[in-house]
Amino acid sequence: MLIFEPQCTGFIHSPFNAAFIVVISKIFPNEKLTFMAEQRHIDHVKNILLDSNNNLENIEFKNVDIKELNFPDSDFSRMPFEKPLYESVFKFMNDEQIDKIIFSSSTAPGIHLTKKLLKKYKNIKCYGVLHGIAHTLQFEALKFKTLINNKFPQTFLLGNTDRYKFIVLGESIRQEILKRFPHMKKYLYSIDHPYLFKHENEFMPFQSEKIRFGVFGSLDKSKGYKVVKKIIDKLKCTELKDKFEIVVIGKMNVEEEYKQYVKPASKNEFISRKEFDMLAETIDYSLLLYGSKAYKFKASGSFFDTLSYLKPTLALKSSFFQYYFNKLGEIGYLCNNYIELEKTILEILKYPSIQKYTLQRQALLEARELLKLEKISNDLYRILCED
Repeated sequence: MLIFEPQCTGFIHSPFNAAFIVVISKIFPNEKLTFMAEQRHIDHVKNILLDSNNNLENIEFKNVDIKELNFPDSDFSRMPFEKPLYESVFKFMNDEQIDKIIFSSSTAPGIHLTKKLLKKYKNIKCYGVLHGIAHTLQFEALKFKTLINNKFPQTFLLGNTDRYKFIVLGESIRQEILKRFPHMKKYLYSIDHPYLFKHENEFMPFQSEKIRFGVFGSLDKSKGYKVVKKIIDKLKCTELKDKFEIVVIGKMNVEEEYKQYVKPASKNEFISRKEFDMLAETIDYSLLLYGSKAYKFKASGSFFDTLSYLKPTLALKSSFFQYYFNKLGEIGYLCNNYIELEKTILEILKYPSIQKYTLQRQALLEARELLKLEKISNDLYRILCED
């Protein structure tokens, strides 16, 4: 079997691909697996696998030349760069007598090329993982003026074959897509997002003068920055103004008036993995402040970060978060709207409860058991071996 990363270079998506390789190797422990990707990406994936004590004996790594492109993954401007790449990959499979390929990410031209190449290579079966590209199926992205650059809907919805199946990272995402495009049912499957969770560390909440609310990843308009500002504007006018701190575990660009409440205050810089781990360990709660449509058609990596670091979550309700709160239990607070979120934060600041926190942390531990890679392997096995 071939696992192919067609677009990500360097560190980008390497944690996902490392976990995904583990999932597949559990399905085929005695079969040689080939992971094909850009060399720097391969190096990052290898390091993650070695750090997590995963066996690499049945995995062969093959470097291919992948260009770093500034075009979105839904844009056909990528076609001249991807066409020779996909043709060489299918030829390699044919020469090596490999009959299954999993694309660990997908692009619009890549999907188009795959459907075309399958007409030539009739013994090959393909599986494509959809990440953020599925977000372009939302109504706003389907307006006529955006269709010039967004070619994913056409390539995804038309010309399908039983030998090419798509995988989204969450059953709620699959259900949302099928509500709009029911004819895709026979081609669309779901698994939970594979993630290599960290080992449990001892943690006692509320040990500093301030309760620390963390934001995993960048803090910008798409990741709830407006909501963060509303929270600060509300709290700084109360007696609780010195009782909270918002920690950004990633890139940020914060206006001057909010910097005293938001840490760290570095500007437009990516932090190292070591600093990411250090900051994540220090927060008390995780904030997931995206709008209800943000993760309708794509998974939230930040949500799985909160599980990994065992941080109770405060999230605004969406189909994605609703699905996982229903599945995993009392892992935090799912708020119907901003008013409810505000009340919850005020309640936590006024009456911090170690007992409740401990119960939520235990629920997070149990949630990770439900999302173990062995469980995801079983789900993926049913997709890959359905025939």
